[in-house]
Amino acid sequence: NMCLPDFMCIGEMRCGTTTLHRVLDSHPRIGMPSEKKELHFFDHYYDRGTDWYESFFDDADLRGEVTPTYLADDAVPRRVDETLVGPLFIVCLRDPVSRAYSQYKYVRMKWDLGPSFDDVVEEKPMIIERGKYGQNLHPWLEVFDKDRFLFILFDDIVNDHERVLESLASFLDVNKEGFDESAFTSKTNASKKPRFPWLNPYLYGLRDKLHEYDLDWVARWAKRMGAESLLKSDDFPTMPDGLRDALREY
Repeated sequence: NMCLPDFMCIGEMRCGTTTLHRVLDSHPRIGMPSEKKELHFFDHYYDRGTDWYESFFDDADLRGEVTPTYLADDAVPRRVDETLVGPLFIVCLRDPVSRAYSQYKYVRMKWDLGPSFDDVVEEKPMIIERGKYGQNLHPWLEVFDKDRFLFILFDDIVNDHERVLESLASFLDVNKEGFDESAFTSKTNASKKPRFPWLNPYLYGLRDKLHEYDLDWVARWAKRMGAESLLKSDDFPTMPDGLRDALREY
């Protein structure tokens, strides 16, 4: 299996995958990519070949990666099956309504789209589609046995750290004590209203280009210097009850 991953977290976006990456990376037996959090090899960069993919992994006892867009891409399972030997999969799940609103806030922060939920969904329909977990899991379960999957709830990532650590330790066959529980409480990528809505699309577009050309260190340096905090303003309001009810009916 060379220096390719033994497991991967395949989704879903806005379900605690950033926190999960930190928790996994805190274990001394687990090696996670240090240069990129999300490699996007199987959905965006498959044509770069396995040598490019392998270059992000060290010779650790257990190697993994987190790319939360994999779950909803039905081309990915076959590619994974052709590339990796016996991989395991972690799937983070969240109430689909809360997940959709969280991604709406993230998209509003990142792109200069209309202010209403309907306006944003019209431009980015995957906000809804990514919450159709059964539909999105179906291609994966056609390729891999269900015992290769561990499902973790967002609510447990927030409120029941012990349960998450026990599940990870059992699934990955590592000692639970090796995880650093403080990784749960580190700062997460909360979405806030953009301070300069017209500017954010250019800056986030630049960040995406840096990622594409393997220059993620530039974006990390800018973030450490406080650039990202300068672009954010106040918190978004909580989800209106009417929107919550409409999404549940949907």
